[in-house]
Amino acid sequence: MRQFTTSFQTYLGSGPGGCSRYAPNGVSMENQVLDSLGGANAIAQTMVQDLPTYPTQTYVRGLLFLFFGITFLADHSINPDPVQNNLNAYNDILQNFTAVQQVFVSPNPLYPKPRYRCLEDYASYFQHDVGPNGQENTSAPLIAELLDFRLNNGQYFPGLMYVRNTLDGTSAWYPGQQSNPSGGVCGQINVGSSLFVLEFTNAALGMTPASMNALYGITACPAHFNSDLLLDMGTPAANGGMAEIEKFLAASDIGDLHELIHLVSLAVITDIGAIYPPNNDWTNSDWSQWHFEPAYNERSYGFLRTAYLGLVQPYSARYNADDYAMFAGCMYFTELQCLGTFQSYIQTKRDLPFQTSLSHKAIKKIRAGKFDLTKDLPMDVDLEQEPGGRAAPEEEDDVALEFSASPLGDTENHMGRFKDMDAPSAMFG
Repeated sequence: MRQFTTSFQTYLGSGPGGCSRYAPNGVSMENQVLDSLGGANAIAQTMVQDLPTYPTQTYVRGLLFLFFGITFLADHSINPDPVQNNLNAYNDILQNFTAVQQVFVSPNPLYPKPRYRCLEDYASYFQHDVGPNGQENTSAPLIAELLDFRLNNGQYFPGLMYVRNTLDGTSAWYPGQQSNPSGGVCGQINVGSSLFVLEFTNAALGMTPASMNALYGITACPAHFNSDLLLDMGTPAANGGMAEIEKFLAASDIGDLHELIHLVSLAVITDIGAIYPPNNDWTNSDWSQWHFEPAYNERSYGFLRTAYLGLVQPYSARYNADDYAMFAGCMYFTELQCLGTFQSYIQTKRDLPFQTSLSHKAIKKIRAGKFDLTKDLPMDVDLEQEPGGRAAPEEEDDVALEFSASPLGDTENHMGRFKDMDAPSAMFG
């Protein structure tokens, strides 16, 4: 941990929030955090180095399309279509990975040095405001009402988490999970959180610059120490398929990278909800009816969910931290063959459970093995030609390809995502 004291306010002791102790599963938290942050740093450095090689690297272009919907022209330059906003998206992606790298070498002086804490026991759950001694004063006002922290149903939180940092004397409040407020953020009822970032800066949430100074950073929850380290995992097995992808992209290093993306973007890049088809019919190809489903309380986490989001709602994917993390993991471990594996996976489905820039006729040819997605493809219009350049027989009209321009997935105002000649020259490869 001491190697990162210039980058983070690291908690080295054995007290609350300290990493110099053992996790509930017996793992040395200090060693795990040190190795995990080292892996996240190495991946970020690779992204900064390799992203600019996209004009000559088919694999990089394919991943940029898969996870962020960025398209390319025939000469492999980024498609400058202002509607798709590809150039700005690419620059933002590169800038965010650069910012992650800078956290380790030259933290932004405009932000407080981020804290890295192990376990959420540094925070206390109180219903009332605290007194001068930092303890709850039961005769004081209810803290959630005082700070106007409300649940989604409009009612006040029953209580909030309180932090009083011994390192610098700063203090602040923050809400726990709505389903279990007294359990903090780590104590979710349904799913154990691995890590989380506290980067509250929104005055509408009752936060102030002083609150940011007290909270800004990463907390490792118990589940984080159940994850494997890339350092211990070695090289991905050849032809490991989806199981190998899911194994490596679940590493704690990837989790740290995910949180660092939240951190450097000040939560502009968040956790976007998952996409669902009408009636959960994954063979439905009426793409305009696909939607976010808040009732399921699912997020676009993991390889498949992020790929679906990138293909169905690329603007939303550009604001989803796990799209960054999965993209980076696939670029860092080319042995995972994320593009080819994804291609093989979708070829087993009757219909694609997402929207692509390719027409249905082109997809049928791909499924029939007539085109290799791991290599540069001609434009979509060429995919619809029969061998020898003859036009394919007319079939039913393709469903309109639509997507929302809103990063939050607003489906009320749709616009065409791709024109025929906008299909990337490096589709999936």
